[in-house]
Amino acid sequence: MVSNFLCSPLDVFHESHIPIINRKPGSQMPPSFLEVLFKMAEDLWARMIDPEDSSVPILHDGYLKLYLLSKPDLSRQYDVILADEAQDLNGLTLELIKMQSCRKIFVGDRHQVLYRFRGADNALDDPELNDAVDLNLTRSFRFGPATASLANMILSFKGETLKVVGAGARTKIKTALDSTAKRPALLHRTVMGVITSALDFTAAGRKVYWVGGIDGYQISNIEDLYWFSEGQSQKVKNKRLLKEFNDWDQYLAIAEETKDREMVRAIKIITGSDDLEGKLRQMRAMTVKDESLADITLATAHRSKGLEWDNVALMDDFPDPLDPLMDHGSREDELALLYVATTRARHQLAVNQVVIGLMRECTYRQRLAASQSQA
Repeated sequence: MVSNFLCSPLDVFHESHIPIINRKPGSQMPPSFLEVLFKMAEDLWARMIDPEDSSVPILHDGYLKLYLLSKPDLSRQYDVILADEAQDLNGLTLELIKMQSCRKIFVGDRHQVLYRFRGADNALDDPELNDAVDLNLTRSFRFGPATASLANMILSFKGETLKVVGAGARTKIKTALDSTAKRPALLHRTVMGVITSALDFTAAGRKVYWVGGIDGYQISNIEDLYWFSEGQSQKVKNKRLLKEFNDWDQYLAIAEETKDREMVRAIKIITGSDDLEGKLRQMRAMTVKDESLADITLATAHRSKGLEWDNVALMDDFPDPLDPLMDHGSREDELALLYVATTRARHQLAVNQVVIGLMRECTYRQRLAASQSQA
């Protein structure tokens, strides 16, 4: 609740800050519970901003919240504010910009909203900006016409009709990268997918570069799970794991019940590897901090945003956006992620089975529409 408050433009706690956890939509919380919840949240926030209280450290969002509450007037110093990646602004940063009296320019792509789970609120669709002048930047010099066609196909499933234009070199779209492709970037949907690839390549003696650094990929979680599966709980560093699960069998049961992709892949890594401890040690040894020294670049699709490589391959741990069981919000998010991932390559892009499935479905729909129009 405090985290949601920190990302919002409101200066007091509100019911909208309460996360929906184990609560049916439309159900009401007892007033007595709400009273306690609000008091606890207000107390936590007060301790967070109290310089004499070190028991609750202030978060990055915390001091940004304090800055907003101070109502700064940036117009005294600046004539124009340019907000890049406007689709990923949260309510707080959007309000901070909107309250200024100087000119404002919002730059972004509504189809690259990747951080909704972290409170991102697409500023480009804010009702208060309806009177703004819209200028479309549709031409990309990173990739060629083939990639643009693929990007437009993916966006068509979101209802977009404005076309992306590929003005760069002719990017090749393939099902697998050429064997001569130098230092390819492999993009995964999941962190565990990245770790799986890293284990495979480093075991084969290939040097790996991790976009964002290896420490951002939860390697320690895999090590903890390994010791947990071995029944050596005393070696587990993250004690939260021990609190949430009684034993390895319970972890396996919950992963089976929830079908959580990260848990399932973690289990596959742990149960499918002999001498995992040694392989993790080898993986760290074959990790390089300079990308130019690597044989392979690894990243999640989220971390690939804003980056580009000559050769890119999409790995097969992306969910299918056409899955009828997927809710609308998740479908929009997954299509956006595929759109970002497919537009990272300058010269060569290897698509995965999910993208191939979208291409087939798009072709089917186009033929169906053509036959219906003729009829």
